[in-house]
Amino acid sequence: MKNIRKLMVAQVLIVFFIGLAVVTGCGKDDVGEQKVKSVYQSSDGVFIVNEGTFMAGNGDLSFYNRKDQKISNNLFFSVNNRPPGDIPQSLTFLNETGYLVVNNSNTIEVFSLKDLKGIKTIQGFEMPRQLLVHGKYAYVSQLGSSSVAKVSLSDHTIVQQIDVVKSTDRMVIAGNRLFAANWSEYYIPKPNNTVMVVDLTTGALTDSVKVTKEPNSMVLDANGKLWVLSSGGYLGEEAPALVCIDPSTLQVLKSFVFPAPGHYPTLLTRSADGKALYFADTDIFRMEISDAVLPTIPVITSSGKYFYGLGVDPRSGEVYLTDAGDFQHEGMVYRFSASHQPVDSFTVGINPSGVFFYQE
Repeated sequence: MKNIRKLMVAQVLIVFFIGLAVVTGCGKDDVGEQKVKSVYQSSDGVFIVNEGTFMAGNGDLSFYNRKDQKISNNLFFSVNNRPPGDIPQSLTFLNETGYLVVNNSNTIEVFSLKDLKGIKTIQGFEMPRQLLVHGKYAYVSQLGSSSVAKVSLSDHTIVQQIDVVKSTDRMVIAGNRLFAANWSEYYIPKPNNTVMVVDLTTGALTDSVKVTKEPNSMVLDANGKLWVLSSGGYLGEEAPALVCIDPSTLQVLKSFVFPAPGHYPTLLTRSADGKALYFADTDIFRMEISDAVLPTIPVITSSGKYFYGLGVDPRSGEVYLTDAGDFQHEGMVYRFSASHQPVDSFTVGINPSGVFFYQE
């Protein structure tokens, strides 16, 4: 079972559980359209993206209200009377609009953050993974294409496919540059060991930075430096590594190699102040950006849980961890204080992955 779980992190699109019925309700925490408004009374909370099971179309959004400390599930379906699609992947906020990237449906659902009503479904992607906003445009990474899609925010249409040679997944924007991690070589069979660099002024690929195989997550720290975490490959072809890159010069400033074997680090996230990093390697580890060595003692132990998502509240520093469980049933979210003490937990949808913090 451990190997199955590892494979789903490395290639989430591979089918393990097919043919499950579409889930349209999750019990007492579900809300109808008339009740959604109460969930947002504080306009202050945490969205959980639940992927659902592959080909079942039973993924959706959950929302944790910080003010009343209540969780509500199946929000998109409750308001729009339809699921958002197959495998919701990531969520981006822009003012009062949400952009939900739906991987296997090849779409992005644009919806109002006021009432969760759908505004438009953007089509034409090839397994989209993440959307970032820069100026008047959004940029979308794609697992099934060798290009990054450029989307106009005025009419929500794709205006350009930027050729980056390889498939892309996690992205970061630093200054006028877009950095896109080449995590997978499954659909575009080219070595997956680079971070592609796009000039957002010209809209063209200008460079790349070689890293360890399978870069799966990236963040900018408090000093504006780019950190990239690589697993080393599903089959352990290389030792996992964490590197720090200067986004201006593209020079690798620091490199930390994980001891082999048995490590598969992922979910790189920054602390609230950007002066520390969190990542998952079965357990959860914290590392100061000034540290000279990798941490060896976890700040949160898994205790049999399977951590599938990690988020740090940018205001409070609280740590949110999602547990996908058996990937077939409802998952859990565990909340920890900034000092890593357990606070509470709540049930969400199937395969909870992303944790996204929203404040009006």
